[in-house]
Parts: sequence; C-alpha cells; structure tokens
Amino acid sequence: MKVPYSWLKDHVDLRISAQKLIHRLTMAGLEVEDVMDCDGDPVMEINVTPNRGDCLSILGIAREVSALTGQALRQPAPKSRKKPAAYEKTNEYPFDVAIKNITLVPRYMAQIIADVKIEVSPSWMVRRLELMGLRSINNVVDATNYVLLEYGQPLHAFDYHLLKGNFLQARPAKRDEVIRTLDGVDRSLMSHDIVIADHDKAVALGGIMGGENTEITSNTRCIVIESAFFDPVAIRKTSRRLGLSTDSSYRFERCVDINGVATALKRVSLLICELTGGRLIRQPMDIYPKKKKPLAISLSPSQINSFLGTSLSDASIKKSLRSLRFSISETSKHQWNVTVPSYRADVTRDVDLIEEVARFHDYETIPATQPIELTEKMERSERVEIALRDQVRDMLSASGFFEAIHFSFCSKKDLQALSPDFFEKSVSLQNPLAEEYECLRSSLLPSLIRNALYHQNRQLETVRIFELRPVFEKRTKGYGENMKLGGVMYGLRPNFHWESGRQTVDFYDVKGVVEKIGVFLGIQNIQWRGSQTNDYPFLHPGQSCLVGIHNQIIGYLGALHPSCVSAFDLKQEIFVFELSWDLLLQGCRSDKQYREVSKFPFIHRDLALLVDDSISAAQIEGVIKKGGADLIQEVYPFDLYRGPSIPSGKKSLGYSLKFGSRERTLMEEEVNHVYEAIVRDLNNTLQITIR
Repeated sequence: MKVPYSWLKDHVDLRISAQKLIHRLTMAGLEVEDVMDCDGDPVMEINVTPNRGDCLSILGIAREVSALTGQALRQPAPKSRKKPAAYEKTNEYPFDVAIKNITLVPRYMAQIIADVKIEVSPSWMVRRLELMGLRSINNVVDATNYVLLEYGQPLHAFDYHLLKGNFLQARPAKRDEVIRTLDGVDRSLMSHDIVIADHDKAVALGGIMGGENTEITSNTRCIVIESAFFDPVAIRKTSRRLGLSTDSSYRFERCVDINGVATALKRVSLLICELTGGRLIRQPMDIYPKKKKPLAISLSPSQINSFLGTSLSDASIKKSLRSLRFSISETSKHQWNVTVPSYRADVTRDVDLIEEVARFHDYETIPATQPIELTEKMERSERVEIALRDQVRDMLSASGFFEAIHFSFCSKKDLQALSPDFFEKSVSLQNPLAEEYECLRSSLLPSLIRNALYHQNRQLETVRIFELRPVFEKRTKGYGENMKLGGVMYGLRPNFHWESGRQTVDFYDVKGVVEKIGVFLGIQNIQWRGSQTNDYPFLHPGQSCLVGIHNQIIGYLGALHPSCVSAFDLKQEIFVFELSWDLLLQGCRSDKQYREVSKFPFIHRDLALLVDDSISAAQIEGVIKKGGADLIQEVYPFDLYRGPSIPSGKKSLGYSLKFGSRERTLMEEEVNHVYEAIVRDLNNTLQITIR
C-alpha cells in the first residue's frame, strides 16, 4: 500500500519526523518496507497484513497515525469552496436496483448523477493517482479510483443510457454466461461468480471489474455509481479462477466496511458533481436487508495485564482503545463492554483487543518476562489427567511396551476388514493424501495391526506396542473425538528361562496388561464379560472379553479373529486391547492413601466347586465377595479342572479365600459362619455345589 506523505497530512497533523513515524507504524504492525522520493514528495510503501483490510486506504493509515501520535483525525473534504450539490427530488431518469442473493451481496447501493461533462481530471487528482501508481482516465473514473484509495471502498460507474431496462441487479452468474470486461477479454463465468446485470445481460463482474459494454466514454451524460459489499470468499474464488486481480478485488477479498458503503458513495457523488458539474438525482438507492450490528466484546483490565505481563492502569488502557476508535462501557468496576468499529473485521475476540492495547503502547515498551507455566493456568483436573497419561505411558514402557504414534488416518478397507461399525463411524476425507489415508480412524486397531504386520515382515519374534491417542467418529449431530488407549502384542513372554522353555503370549497375558492398568489407576472391581460376536467380529470368540467398570463397558481385549489375521496377512496370532481413556479416568481413584499392614492374623479357607461351563469366574467372585462382607480380604482362583470325574458341561474350580480384620483377631466360629453363608449363596444364586 503506497501512502504519499502529502496526502496523509490532509487527514492528520504530522508533528514527528518521518523516521519516527516509520518506526511507530512498523512497531504497530504496519511495516514500512520502503520510502520513495517522488519529486520531493515522500511515498511510504507499507506492508499491510491480510487481516487489516481497513488499512488499505489513506484514511485507514491516517486513523492509525492519529491513534499513535495523539493528533486529531480530519475527514475528507471538498477541494472546491462551492456549495455541495443537493439531492434533487425528480422523476427524471427512473431506475431501480435489486439483490438476488444476500449471502453473496449483503448490501448494494447506487446513485444517479445526470448532466455530467466528461473531461480530464484536475492536476492535483492526476498527481495523487500517479503517486499511487494509477494512470488518469477521465474525471468520473478518476473520482471512483480516488475515493477507493481514500476510503478503501471500491466503486464503479456505469453509463446510464447503456443499461437496459433502467435496472441493475446483483446476482449469481448463469452457468457458462460470458462477459467482456474492461480489459477486452471475454470471460466465461460459473454459478458461484457474482455479476451486476441489467435487464438483458451482465454488465460487470461484481467486485472485480466492470464490463466493456457500459463503460464511461466522452459521450456519457448520465451515470450510475455503484457502491456495494461483496462476499470476500466469493470474490477471492472468482479472482483466483480467472487469474484476474484488481485494486477492487484485492480490497473486497480482505473485507471492506459494510457500514462505510454509504459514506464512500456520498463522498464520490459529491466529488463527481464538483468535477463534472453533474446533478444528484434523488437519494441513493440502498438495499441492505440484514444490517450488521456492532460487535461488543467483554474485557477486563486485569485480563489485559495478565496476558501482556504489564501493570497498565485502567485509564491508560481506555485511552489506547478509544484512540483506536473503540467504544467502552463499564458493566461493572472491573468489567467492560468494548464495541468494535464496523471497519475492524479483524477484531472478534478479547485477545484481539489485547493485541490492540499492545500495539498502541508499542511492543518495545512491554518488558520481556519468562512465560508462565502452562500447567499453572490449567484446572486441577486437567493437570491430573495429563500427569496420569504420562504415568500410564511410563508404566506400560516399564512393562516392555513401546509407544507408537501413528497418523490419525487409515484406509476404509482396513476398517471394513475389522468391523462394519468402525467403517460406518469413520470420517471420510475429501482430499486424502493416499488411499491408505482416506479417512480419520474410528479405532486405534488398524494402525496398531499394520504396525505389528510391519515388524512380522521383518522377522521380529516379539512385539509389544501401545498408543494413547484420539480417534474420530460420526455422530447423530456432527462429529466427535475420543481418547483411546490401545495395544497389540505377540511373540514370546518376557523372562525366558532355559528350564521353562519358550512360551508365547496368550489371552491371559493381554488380560494381565489391562488388569495392571486398572490396578495402577486405582480402579476397583474391573468386570470381565464375554464378547458378543455380532458387536465385536474382529475378536476371537473363545479368547476375548469385554472390560467394564460399574456395569459400563469401557473396552475389549483378546486374540484377533482368524479371519482378520488372514485379511491383514499376519504371519502369526496377535492379541489386542482398546480402552476408552475418558471412561478409565471416571473409574480412576486419584486419592490413593497409605493403608497400614494389618497386625492381626489372617485365616485361609479353600473352596472346591462344581460349576456349569456357562458360569464365569467373575460371577463366582462377585457372590463370594458379597457374602464375605468386610471379612474377605482376597479371593484367588488356583485350580481349573475338566476330566473323567467331572460331568459333561461342568468344570471344577478351586478358590483360596483369605479372611481378616484390621480391628481384631477373627475367631474360627466367626469365619466358619461366613464361609457357610458363602456356600449357601453360591448354591442359591448360581446352583454351584461343593465337591
């Protein structure tokens, strides 16, 4: 953005040196990249960031200079001392405007000016346009360009007599519609492009360039001036697709002031009347269906000082914000509502306002301090959760596992091979990097299994891998993200000894890992349930189970189903587990306390039970613990037998029961009474008999 020093002085008194002004602007985020001397008139080249569309104008830069220097801002004024033209109430030159799509064109204004005389522009205007890199065309076109540079609002002039039907409409282009723009190029349009059309045809490419068929010529006597707000995204798409970037599109892409549309139209209308001797025909036409309401942001002075590491006073903060044209109203002693000017589209949050305060006070004056530890600002629950993640990672690493960090993407083929449910819940990507990354994974298993396959193909006999990462899924409304803890293991058991031989991991090893996680997190009474083949088709029905806490399923574990082993081309059987991290935390006890070793002796009893095959060990343990009340300290299964002496459909289970009290020595009669109650409960509840 070029800014002539002389033009800037029309709007603000510059009582500091050029070098100091350049430094202040640069430190305020408006980097002055170069200063050119154009016949004694310095012209600053300012690098305006994409979010500061309000600074793509002389007035926008003047506002910044006014705030930084404390000098008053002067609005543009007519050059001539003649009385400004008035709006005439007349039926001459009938005209109407309309908007077809208010999303693409939220506001559209037009002003008719009659009896214009097309001539060359005055020398002062020609000079300023040249300083900005524009050539002079005629007084009407130059006036629209001048106000564009002055206010940052693109404008366009049509020849009234070349418009059919006394009508203009802002609408989406028709598919394959063609318009010849002012540069003489025929451009084929698409339905998401914006055009300005009369009754018959498109006469301008909205927000980018006018049409050749309605341009201003020396024969023009009546004009229609357009001032509008176009959707920035739509303008950028059209500009990029056509390879056509103009001063207008550049500003619309960065968002102009929708409430400044009328101000710029009035300014250019009066300027054209001044330059051409024209007449203003009626008040301007204005289509503005959904007026933009001022944005109010809640802010507190303490919040600003906390973010910046400063101790600015309330008065100093208010001064900085008001200098930048923000309005402040106090809702309480320490809380404000700050109203954002409509031209500041970049300010939407409290942190944006804090940045404005920092810019005003100069970043160099803010002391350098060590950043506050992130954990100090976290809620206690967040700190505990992060600490538990690290502790579980360390525990699994100490148990012989290696942590893996995979991409969050996988192939639909892998999900389908495991479970239709995984496939249906997966989130597809519109533009995947490759087929194996075509969707967000809804389970950790595809990545873990692929990792295991990678190592099997490289002849690694033993692998233990875990991952604690988020997965993603479709939900009834939108999408969801859940943290999961998963693992895969295969190969030899640790602690191999020559006497015991080579033993491979099995179901009980992976179950032991999950039990260890539960014990580590202080989870009591983990429940083990048989898996349902329909819900978990990827698990081996005879070597798998579901994991529960407080009657809620939190995950599963077991051997991978042989069909999945074949689908993934695995060389040997593997065992997996996957748990919901959030549900694990709900059952976690973070308030672990020391419990003194009992000084009273324990009493042991053994139970030999004849049990139906359909009854699980978890069911038996639940009945024993319930019947033993507070006296049962441990229940340990030590034997499982099926053989000739055991009836078909039955199994023999041996349990060791440990009785004890922390308050007194138990008597034999008391333990016998509890033991007999347990035997009765087993018989009544599960039809279990003593062998």
